[in-house]
Amino acid sequence: MTIRLTNTLREEILESVMRATDFPAQRAAIEQQTSEVAMQLCISAQPPGWDALVKDHPADWFKLDASMWADRSVNPLVALENGNWHRRIDYPKPVPVAVELSLTTVQVELWFGDLFKRATAWREAYDATRGELRAFLMSCRTAEQLVERMPELEKHVPKAAKPYPLVASNSVLSRLAAFGFDRTVAAT
Repeated sequence: MTIRLTNTLREEILESVMRATDFPAQRAAIEQQTSEVAMQLCISAQPPGWDALVKDHPADWFKLDASMWADRSVNPLVALENGNWHRRIDYPKPVPVAVELSLTTVQVELWFGDLFKRATAWREAYDATRGELRAFLMSCRTAEQLVERMPELEKHVPKAAKPYPLVASNSVLSRLAAFGFDRTVAAT
């Protein structure tokens, strides 16, 4: 049976193939390192003796749980998302703070510059790979043609259409009749 490649099916294949690469692990590593650096920065900005004060006390005693706001031009998370809206960097665990961190762009660039460059390179490689794969998928009309041209993608191509559950016509008619549907058969 020939399976026609719809845009939805192409997108599913594309996502499946991209998940099978190292891209997700590389992205997770950059995100984790970004959070860890942000947490170190925040902890280092707290007044002397703060760690001793918060140790062994419930976290809800402290009103501020810090996240760091980093300028878009040096924020690794912005580069990963390929946008400019993501300015907040969350920490791996909430950190009670006495002082919220306020850094200049130059200071943030000093701490996050290498991570930002790695994130930017990751984004460029990801977009280029995804774009080439999308163009290839668009050149194929059927799943069979896709597998013939690139057999390595066979495990990412669904074998058959998604089955839909069979609904008994009586149950549909009963439900419709409950809402005023006329069940009489028209005379022919």
